[in-house]
Amino acid sequence: MSETPQERFKRIATKRSNRIIEQLEILANCSERKSYAFSVEQVEKMFGAIDAALQSAKNSFATTMFKKVEL
Repeated sequence: MSETPQERFKRIATKRSNRIIEQLEILANCSERKSYAFSVEQVEKMFGAIDAALQSAKNSFATTMFKKVEL
């Protein structure tokens, strides 16, 4: 039996989303001041890059979702 595009999206997107969340949790381990030294500027730069990548991904979906308008 062949999977539908919706089933494929759900399968792939779930795995990829969970992998991103897991990586962010691992990144959060770097916040331990006992083990790591970092500046506010470094943290802002890091999260700025993450925010930009997230916004780009959101925009990709928004562009495809709103190409056609049916009224």
